[in-house]
Amino acid sequence: MVLTASTLLMAATAGPTMALWVLVLATWLCTLGAMVTATAVSETVLAHAPTGETGAVASVQQAFGMTGYALGPTVYLLLFNFFFHRRWLADAKARGTSLSRAAEAVDTTRSAMAHSPGAVGYDLHLLRQASGLTLDLDFTDGLRLTMLAVSLLPLVMALAALLLLPRRRRTAP
Repeated sequence: MVLTASTLLMAATAGPTMALWVLVLATWLCTLGAMVTATAVSETVLAHAPTGETGAVASVQQAFGMTGYALGPTVYLLLFNFFFHRRWLADAKARGTSLSRAAEAVDTTRSAMAHSPGAVGYDLHLLRQASGLTLDLDFTDGLRLTMLAVSLLPLVMALAALLLLPRRRRTAP
């Protein structure tokens, strides 16, 4: 729930003029959620390990965790790229801009930011007027949709655990 709160906070507040304290709070909530989750997962995995195999189980659990850490950002980036691509394509279509001109504007913006982020002479408004796109809003919408999409997985997993896992029956004292 803490991880979901972090992503929902980002989805609700992400924008070109987002306050720094909100970004810090979202990052802190994400880290707190990951720490709380990691402890419970480790204890649950080790509690079900066969006798004498706890070391092997712990190392396999760590390997799966590292795989998740490696694939997690990739999934975020793929989702973000998909949503951002859909947003600027829809923006280009709505403004009557050709797809080749819109793609050129996006590539120009990416190139300018990659080679000289924040440098004097880079003017997003000039690029926006030249291309007819609102890339800052398209970027923000892509980020918001990504955060909403990744918020659904923890909620679905929590609901599935609540509904599908057997509960212990209370015994009378």
